[in-house]
Amino acid sequence: MLPQEEFNRKRGLFDDDLAFIREVKEQETAAAGMDPDTELQTLHKRFSNWKHEFKVTHCLHMSTRHGLCHHQICT
Repeated sequence: MLPQEEFNRKRGLFDDDLAFIREVKEQETAAAGMDPDTELQTLHKRFSNWKHEFKVTHCLHMSTRHGLCHHQICT
């Protein structure tokens, strides 16, 4: 999967998760046993981890695409 496709796919998932957490927090949707604040922290951690992994993957993709050492692009 190309980096842009990966980005768009994950962006949609994170947006959906965030919207659901917001609905639960604002009591628009019932979710028994769900703590929206904890879920938001978990989502933030998942996003931070994904962002780091995406950056590395994108950097490697660009270095391969341009035939350069990844250190020339990723630093």
